[in-house]
Amino acid sequence: MEYRVEILGGTMRAPKPHELEALLNQVAEEGWMLGELSYKPNSNQLWVILQRGEPNEAGVRRKSWLADWS
Repeated sequence: MEYRVEILGGTMRAPKPHELEALLNQVAEEGWMLGELSYKPNSNQLWVILQRGEPNEAGVRRKSWLADWS
């Protein structure tokens, strides 16, 4: 599975519905689908978490991303 984060809006204004719609339509053409929407605390930013690809096969464990941060 592959993930991508897009941020809409800014500190002074929230994103408009047509901006979200345009983003979702554009990324859908690239094979992405909506994973989750989240507002960034204390701002008007909308975080759009996108995903594409197949989930990891059962029983196959990938290296933790936390290992890279140690």
